[in-house]
Amino acid sequence: MTDTPTSNFKKYRIPFITAALAALTSGVIFILPAPQSTQLYENKETYTLNISVTPDILIDLDSNSAMTVTNSKPLSVELLHGNAYFEINNEELKITSGSINVTATATHFSLEKLTTGNRIAISDGQVSINIGALTQDINAGQQIDFDNSKAIKEVSITGSDVATWRKNN
Repeated sequence: MTDTPTSNFKKYRIPFITAALAALTSGVIFILPAPQSTQLYENKETYTLNISVTPDILIDLDSNSAMTVTNSKPLSVELLHGNAYFEINNEELKITSGSINVTATATHFSLEKLTTGNRIAISDGQVSINIGALTQDINAGQQIDFDNSKAIKEVSITGSDVATWRKNN
């Protein structure tokens, strides 16, 4: 009995379908993004909570403070309430607190969520702030208070004026 085109198709149908499904599955794996996870950090204690997000991103969270960290690219943090001090080396970090968005790389600074807005103080390096249509770079030695749409107060500071709550713990 000789092989006909119909018998060859039946003979190789299952291996062909299996190979096609494997190729389709492999393609979907490369197209879909990696899942994101979000970690909540809440400090209800009277001491500072030290968090090593990565070897290049260290965060001190003040007492009665909370934040989330999402493993997106770049990493992102949302300060929910309270105070946080950031030490960032060689890695970009996006921080949100209310209506303010901070982009930071290779810098040390504190961010405080106030009832009327936010306060940021830079001890080393520079950060970029976006709030509404405003984009502003803030350098070491500056402390700026923001309401929900603009800078409302700016003062010059020294490094020892940044995150004084860290010295009390």
